[in-house]
Amino acid sequence: THSSVVNDICVDAAGEYVGSCSEDGTVAIHSLYNASEAVTHFYHQPVKAIALDPDFSSGRRVFACGGLGGQLILNSRGWFGAKDDVLHAGEGTIHAIKWHGA
Repeated sequence: THSSVVNDICVDAAGEYVGSCSEDGTVAIHSLYNASEAVTHFYHQPVKAIALDPDFSSGRRVFACGGLGGQLILNSRGWFGAKDDVLHAGEGTIHAIKWHGA
């Protein structure tokens, strides 16, 4: 859950998961059908935008987020848990994200 203003929300293509991001630096992802499927990721700066992989509900738990830190981050699940990869940085605040073809 968030402790500050929610900046963006998105739903995966199947309409099964909702993701949200907040000024408190958190990204929360919840299943709309199974309350036990909820996860929160913590970032150190306000997160302004989030986009879930259109195939998120098929088991590919990938999302992109960004914000005041000026980094576009791709979060994916690896062998040892969640992994963040910086896809782009250095051009200011990330305000919006969209998957190509989505």
